[in-house]
Amino acid sequence: MREDESEQPLTEHLVDQFASYFLITMVAFHLVGYMKKHYEKRHSEAGHSNNRKSGKRRRYDV
Repeated sequence: MREDESEQPLTEHLVDQFASYFLITMVAFHLVGYMKKHYEKRHSEAGHSNNRKSGKRRRYDV
C-alpha cells in the first residue's frame, strides 16, 4: 500500500504538468491564428489598394 501512496503525488504532478503544457499550447495556437488572420487582413487591404493603382497604370500604358 505504501507504493500506491508514493506514486500518487507523481501522478498529480504529471497531471498538473500536462494541464500547464496544454494551456500554453492552446494559448499559443490561438495567438498564432489571430496573428495570421490579422496579417492576411492587412495584406489583402494593401493588395487591393496596390491593384487599383497598378490597374490604372496598365490602362494608361496600353
